Amino acid sequence: PARADLFHVAVDGRDDPDRDGRTPATAWATLAHACDRVPAGPHTLRLGPGTFPATRRAAPKSGHTIEGAGAAATRIVASADWPLVPT
Repeated sequence: PARADLFHVAVDGRDDPDRDGRTPATAWATLAHACDRVPAGPHTLRLGPGTFPATRRAAPKSGHTIEGAGAAATRIVASADWPLVPT
């Protein structure tokens, strides 16, 4: 069976190709970037607390679980300059 891994997304993270998202210190900044980087499989994408402005759609792969810090703690909102048109 495939190994399940945990990946981190944080408001102070960076969508940098040199980061691996495997620790809070190397967290990515957006769910969309995490979905792009993490392969299909039984993996958890953990969003920390805060408000995450989305600038493009996130496309989770098969087997991804998205976990937040709670309804009042983690929010994903459309950024003011995103036209909300599929890209």
